[in-house]
Amino acid sequence: MILKFKFLVRVIERDFRIRYQVFQATQNMDLLTESFLSQIFKGPSRKILLTQLLHLTELSEFYKEDQEICSIEKIKYLKFMSARAGSMGLTNFCSSIQSLILMLMDFDLEYRKKLESSPKKFRQNKQWFFIWDLIIEIVGCETSLLASLLQVMDEPHDKLKIIFNYFIENAPQPVVKEMREKPGSLTVQDFLNCFVRLKDVKSTYKRIETDVLQLLLANSFKVFLMQRVYSKHCTAEIEIDAGLLGVCRSLVTAFENLQTVSSDFELHSAGREALISAETICAYVDLAKR
Repeated sequence: MILKFKFLVRVIERDFRIRYQVFQATQNMDLLTESFLSQIFKGPSRKILLTQLLHLTELSEFYKEDQEICSIEKIKYLKFMSARAGSMGLTNFCSSIQSLILMLMDFDLEYRKKLESSPKKFRQNKQWFFIWDLIIEIVGCETSLLASLLQVMDEPHDKLKIIFNYFIENAPQPVVKEMREKPGSLTVQDFLNCFVRLKDVKSTYKRIETDVLQLLLANSFKVFLMQRVYSKHCTAEIEIDAGLLGVCRSLVTAFENLQTVSSDFELHSAGREALISAETICAYVDLAKR
């Protein structure tokens, strides 16, 4: 089944990428709506297919061995699947899922652009709807899928897009007002600014569980560090400047505020790792100033 899935994704991707390349030159949306990807994920069954796809990310998460959110029953199941699929070239399984999700996101982006330019025509087409909205809805109902989805996405930009959009859709509107005003230029600091004021954290806590907030904070900080390490201005070490220091201090404040508003707050491993890293950087800077 794994090999069949990978083969199917390759066929879909080849068809979509060729069409997408021509679409960028012609802006003919029919090229995308007639693709295999669109035909598979349109209609009333698209939510079921998306849910199953996101559940596959839980399997891929097991192979990365970087999470502790799985129950004993789930681990047993994933080990069973590992034994069955281990000889079938499962090393590229994560990349197949990621490719499929990225294609859906690309289609969704172009569809939204066309909707803005010709709303009447595209509002009459009820076959597609917004894939991204469905993904947010699904992971909102099953928060364990959010961790798996973030785990399987390798590109920092894509991971931040998931974090930002999930937070914007689920957090109170007054809290994310500034984030909504600049969707194309959001930064990790913009996201962390939503946790600086205790009042905002209290209202957010009523809408989003602390476990999910920890996941979003920890992953956004991890992506921020990755971007700095692999940027042109950095080599093997991270240069500590005002931008990095500001993010670290904001992260520490965010966790302090979460602990204040939540009576049963428990720091998880991902949050603990991010918090220790941020506190260490802050302490190093403060020590250097003495």
